[in-house]
Amino acid sequence: MRLRNKVIDYFLSTDCEYLFSIDSDVIVNLDCLKKLLDVDKDMVSALIYNDYGRGNIGNVMVGLDKPKHLGFKEQKEIFECDITGACFLIKRRVLEAGCKYGYHVYGEDIPFCREVKKQGFKIFSRKDLAIHEMRTM
Repeated sequence: MRLRNKVIDYFLSTDCEYLFSIDSDVIVNLDCLKKLLDVDKDMVSALIYNDYGRGNIGNVMVGLDKPKHLGFKEQKEIFECDITGACFLIKRRVLEAGCKYGYHVYGEDIPFCREVKKQGFKIFSRKDLAIHEMRTM
């Protein structure tokens, strides 16, 4: 959480327009960044299945008070959500609004996304751009 907030602080000291964040256990397609830029939303993630592609558990949830995973197979290629993480692109203006990471029992992405929504921004996700490498090495 602290490191992620330091990354945001550093980002805000630059003149960059986008922050592209990828967790170390996520493998992105070669065109992931381009396709996220093409979505042109304030915050958009790459949908990641945490259950080896079965589409039951992932990095995208709905509900800010009692988060629950979406059913992914029935979602459009690009869809709105309430909570995401692991691999996302975010516009500078969202971070300039003061969005920061905080503690939550299910992870720091939940308070961050709550703040993004509280500031009036929408969060989206796009399918088929990345995978979560969870196998034991």
